[in-house]
Amino acid sequence: MGTTTIDNTIAAPAVLADLTHLVGTDPACADRDDLRDLVARERRLRSFLDAYAVRVARRSRQIAQAERPSGDPVKPSTVIAGLLDAGCNSGRDAKANATREGLCSDLPEFEDALTKGAVSGGHIDALGHATRNLTDDERAELRDRAAELVDRASNEHVETFEKTARTIVDEIRSRHRRDAAVDELETQRKNSKVTEWVDRATGMHKTLLELDPVRAASLNLAVANNLAWLRRQPGNAKRPFDQLKVEAFLLAVTNPADGPPVARVPEVIVLIDWNTLRDGVQAAGGVCELSDGTPLPVATVRQMACDAEIIPAVLGGRGEVLDVGRARRLATHAQRVALRAMYSTCAEPGCTVAFDACHVHHTLEWNAHHGETNLADLLPICPAGHARLHELGWSIRIVGNHDRVVWARPDGSIAHDLPGRNRRPTPGPANPDDDAPG
Repeated sequence: MGTTTIDNTIAAPAVLADLTHLVGTDPACADRDDLRDLVARERRLRSFLDAYAVRVARRSRQIAQAERPSGDPVKPSTVIAGLLDAGCNSGRDAKANATREGLCSDLPEFEDALTKGAVSGGHIDALGHATRNLTDDERAELRDRAAELVDRASNEHVETFEKTARTIVDEIRSRHRRDAAVDELETQRKNSKVTEWVDRATGMHKTLLELDPVRAASLNLAVANNLAWLRRQPGNAKRPFDQLKVEAFLLAVTNPADGPPVARVPEVIVLIDWNTLRDGVQAAGGVCELSDGTPLPVATVRQMACDAEIIPAVLGGRGEVLDVGRARRLATHAQRVALRAMYSTCAEPGCTVAFDACHVHHTLEWNAHHGETNLADLLPICPAGHARLHELGWSIRIVGNHDRVVWARPDGSIAHDLPGRNRRPTPGPANPDDDAPG
């Protein structure tokens, strides 16, 4: 049986040094600086192993190809089966490695960056999701932009890079297929379905909904509104969240007479920049998406205007007052809409908790420090981050119009000093309804 020698020009000696250091170091004895070094070394080593798995998948494909007398291309399922036979932990891991291999073969710059620890396997996966179903011409243009993509991936969290990759791929698609986004949404709509079955082990009835983004947004809004209503009802304060969410879903689909008031149409917030709205085709750096970051074709937004109450966040809205000072403690609905236009998730770097699951946090505490309920002092923070801020002594400072957000540890040292607004543009405010709690 032959052996494979690692090319040391790719697998630098630093990888071996990282491994040796990690084996000889106990994280339980590390201080903050040591821990940061350990995390960096672990990330580089993990990226190298992910790159190694790509090379293994490639060799598996080559061997399978050599064994095919017909000469037909090897199917991904064959590569996955070979990896499983070789001892891969799971079908999911085997599929991920086979998919990464295909992308790295097409964009070798990413494989080099992965080997060196500049990007992670998560970055490769994010790019893979964004580049599905590209034509040959579109892939050729993508290869021309490989260096740009690697540079962005090297400097962005996976969650941020996922949006970056999607934007670049959408730009490429729009140049080759003007209606690509509409076609994709229509395909998703046709593939939407409901699957029902009974779990024989538990007897639980299960329902799986597969919906296109637009209908999913409408359903999620209805469930969220019902959940808020249920939480206000007497006796529900201590009920588990999962039970309340089930009840909220049932209310959305059954609409009982004694349920919450039903709005005439769902409130769907669509973020769209002026150039895209005016020209009808999303330009470089433009945005046209739901408030949770789901991209939408412009034609679909215009169609939605016939079915739902579109809350415009386009270069300002109807001039609502977004600063209310000490007049009220909770953020107004208009302020939440404006924040949602700037943040699709929790403002903490790397946090993926969706905006609608976050609290609106006063950077200068309203009660103890006489903070004001002004947009320049508010941030969406997930429940875990909110608890850390209030209970463990962390603090946040917003610089400018959410241009930067500075996170400080309890001892005053700076943990993060990064650009704010984790959504690309900063659309303006929209709806003046101020009844929703912040």
